[in-house]
This record gives sequence, C-alpha cells and structure tokens, in this order.
Amino acid sequence: MAASKLILFLPILLSGVLSTAASPVLLTSSHNASAGPDESSYSNRTIAGVTVIDTPVVRAAHAYAREHSSDFVYNHVMRGWLFGALIWQHHLLLQQGNNITSSGNATNPFDELRDFDIEVHAVAALLHDLGWDQTPHSPFISPDRRFEVDGAIASREFLHHHQANASGDGQLAAEDVTRQWDHRRTQLVWDAIALHTTPTIFPYKESEVRVVGQGILMDFEGPAYGVTEAEYAAVAAQFPRAGFREGVNQTFVWLCASKPQTTYDTMMQPFGDHYVANYSAVGHRVYDMIMSTSD
Repeated sequence: MAASKLILFLPILLSGVLSTAASPVLLTSSHNASAGPDESSYSNRTIAGVTVIDTPVVRAAHAYAREHSSDFVYNHVMRGWLFGALIWQHHLLLQQGNNITSSGNATNPFDELRDFDIEVHAVAALLHDLGWDQTPHSPFISPDRRFEVDGAIASREFLHHHQANASGDGQLAAEDVTRQWDHRRTQLVWDAIALHTTPTIFPYKESEVRVVGQGILMDFEGPAYGVTEAEYAAVAAQFPRAGFREGVNQTFVWLCASKPQTTYDTMMQPFGDHYVANYSAVGHRVYDMIMSTSD
C-alpha cells in the first residue's frame, strides 16, 4: 500500500471544541502533601517555549517514551504533552481573572483546575502511545487488548517500577513513595491513557484525564482550548510533524491486521475496512450482538 494513498480518518472521528485564547503562566499547584508533591518540589524547565514540570518521574517518563518510540511517535507525544500544559496554563490564567468573591452560590468554572496534578498529566501524556510499539516481541503489546489498554497497563507498570526504585535516586525518601504514587494518582494515569481516543467520554472525567485527551486531540485538529497559533507553531517547530499522517495510518493498519478483534467498533475500524484484506467487523459489532439477541 503506497503511503501517498493513506488517508487519515482520525481528525474526522475525533472532534474538539475551540476556546478563547489567553497568555500562559508559570507552573503552580495547590496540591497538598497527600495528593502529590507539594508546590516547593515542582522544579520546572522550558521546552519549545512551554514551562513544564521537571521531577524525577517526569524525566524518567520522558526518557522511557524516547526509548520506546519511533521518531514520529516521540514527536507526537511531546507535542501532546506540551499542548496539554498550555491548555492548563491558559485555563489557570482565566481562573485567576475570573475569581468570584461573592458569598453567594456562584461557582467558578475553572476552580477544578486549581488542583490540577501536572505530574499525573505529564506522565500520562508522555506514555500514552506505548501501545503503538512495533518492536518485535515488544513487552507492551498484547494479542488481545486495545492499544490504549496496552499503553495504560505499561504505564502503570512503569510507575510501579519507579516507586520501587525511587528511594535510590536521591530525590524521594523511601517512606514518600507510596504517598507520591498512590492508587488514585496511578489510576488517573491509567484512565487518561485508556480514554484518550474517546472524546465522548474523557471530557467528563477528572481534569487531568480531560486535558491529556484535549492535548492529544489538538495534535490532529490544530490550536484550541485557548492555545494560540504562535504557541502551536513553536511546539511543532521543535517536534516536527514530518511523517505523522503516514505513521499514524501505518500503525492503525498494523493494529487492524495483527489483532483485528481489538479494533472492531472503534475509531480504527475504517482503517481495517479500507486497507486490510478480509477484514470485516460484521458479526463483531454491538449492533450485531443486539440484533442477534432473542426477544
């Protein structure tokens, strides 16, 4: 199949909502110690003009993503992470500009982002496509699970391994490990990755899950959620889009061919219908199941 004939369906299948633009702000967090690292531990760095969190687990996730990603996948996950960071920073600025001091019942629509866990967001965004690893005998790829679930499971295992080794990196005391990556934070990473291709669900989940999905979606649809054209272009300049469309198409065709049962009734089904010989979702769809049910 010629690469020039591949057609990317993903922007059609995934749709987002544009937001008004605003300027980004530096990283802050109001998390308490039981939820994650406190504000004083949030070191940061700037990538493509975007200020991002720079903690041991984020650095480890970044290195893990680079190690287990082809160039086009790595550039995609980096863009998705940075776009998500910009979304949060824009919304935080809007929250600061829309504070409601009334003692009445009015609520601020941006309140939930005040406690946004930027470390959870970073890890999930960086590792969200481990399920695309086409390395022979990849430890991440199952024969019978959706790629999103493979990626979510691999990311959870990454966090468990990081926890087990954190006491040796000089950054976290051993007694802090369980507190830092408890079940809830790990589950947020799992959910964000498992749901990132389902824009009819992730907008209604926790803010970390939602922003992971929105940042990834922006990589297909263009600037949105307050991110400006200039910011978007700066990220794409450092992490180029060359080969992205062809790479995504090839990956989805590979998934449809290698484990078709995980692609029926998903956004990948059209790739199987168009490009994989003898691929057919008929008999495997929810429609087929319902229509075959006896009254």
